[in-house]
Parts: sequence; C-alpha cells; structure tokens
Amino acid sequence: MKTSWEKTKSGRTDYCHVLIRRVELGSHHGSGQSDNAGFCTHQEFLEGRFQSEIRDIFSAGILRSVVAAVNWIGRQPDVIEHLQLEAKQLENWQKIPIEQSLIVMASEADEDGYRNNYGRGPNKTTVVHLTNKVKLVANRNPKKSYLLKQDGSKVVVPVRSSPIIGHGGFAYCACSHLYIIDVNANFSFDTSSMTQSHGLGLGQRFRITNIIRKGDQVMAEYENTVWFEDPSSVEVIGRSGLLQLEPNLGIVKRVSDPLTS
Repeated sequence: MKTSWEKTKSGRTDYCHVLIRRVELGSHHGSGQSDNAGFCTHQEFLEGRFQSEIRDIFSAGILRSVVAAVNWIGRQPDVIEHLQLEAKQLENWQKIPIEQSLIVMASEADEDGYRNNYGRGPNKTTVVHLTNKVKLVANRNPKKSYLLKQDGSKVVVPVRSSPIIGHGGFAYCACSHLYIIDVNANFSFDTSSMTQSHGLGLGQRFRITNIIRKGDQVMAEYENTVWFEDPSSVEVIGRSGLLQLEPNLGIVKRVSDPLTS
C-alpha cells in the first residue's frame, strides 16, 4: 500500500509520509535547510490532527488514502515484529540497575575522552596509556591503529580515532561500538553483542558518544537518537545518560541525564 505522497508546485514540495509510529506532514523548497515538518502519532492523526491540512494541500481522496495507510501499517507482520523488538530492547535496558551517583561523578570527571584525548595525538590520532608500559595509538584509519608496548613491538587493534580513555590496564573506546581493550589487544567487552538485544551501536536507536572517568570509575555517555519519534524510549532511558563500566563485565549500571529527559 502507498504510504508516501508528494506534490510540487511553484518550487514548493509538500509531502506526507505514514511511518510505523507516526504521520509526517511537511514541505520544502528543494533543500534540507528549507524543510519544515510536523509529526503526530497514528492515534492523534485518526483523531483528526493534520487531516484538514492534508485535505487542503492534496485532496479529500488522498486524505482517505492516508487514513487507510495508517490503519493498514500497524497490522503488517514486519511492522509488528519490529515494534515488538523495540519493546523488548527497552525491557532489557530496564534490567540494568540504576545508579544515581553516576551523575555527580560525571559532573566532577577527572578525564573526558572527547575533550581531553580525541584527535590530540600526532596526525590527529588519539593516544592514551593503558599502563605506563603500554599505550594505544588510534588512527583515523582503524587498520593503522595499534598498541605500542615498552619493547617497541606493535599489535594491531582495529579501532579508529575516537573518544578514548586509558586506565587501569584497559582502553575504553567510544568508537562505532563501545570497546574495552586490554594490554594484549583482547576485547574484554564490546557492545556489538547488544545491537539486537538493546538497539545499541552506530546507526542504531541508541549510541555511545563519549567516555569519561572519575577516579577509578569509568563511564560511557550514551544518546537516544529516537527520542522524538519514540517517546516510550525516553520514559525508560531518557534522551541521554551514563553507563557505569567494568572491564570484564561491561555495562553494570546506568542512569539517564535529568537535564535532557
């Protein structure tokens, strides 16, 4: 079934899209800078929101098609499966214990992976020390990143220059995923295993944006990239927050940022 409509006249393009969670109505003049759009849930739309605008911009016939598409899309097996997966991901987030003290520790951080380390090495590399004998040199090209040991030997570590902190014999990297790497270049933890279960990772619903440290406690900052279209996610994890990390356990506790939630 058709779920998108466009109409261009005198350089202005009006559009309407029926998405799995919402209806989008907007217009532009040929560029993203000129785009102006509004959104509403399916229920809000069926209760009347945007209906008069769609009728005026397009036609009564297209309005009927949009109503039909809204009623249709939520019954599709792939959409139902997708929404069930997203609901399960939020259930899994709820299983991670909440630790409010992370907020205070983050506000008094001793080290910030983005501000203090990212791209500050030679040729915009990110250089951090795991111990006084081992350091990580992360290049913009991950094939050129390596651990440098005291004897001068190098071990390739496929991470790119990003917010990274080295502490206590481990490197904590906010790369495409969260990686925790030991002095032998072993990944003691990474969030690629949490893409399906938690929706966590680059290009996913939630992503790691930074690493920060207070004393011996290392934390990751995360961002909720779907907070606007999925308000239920904000109720669970906020629009952003913190994850408490342990080298061999990974994410052990969490808290949402009260300033953005």
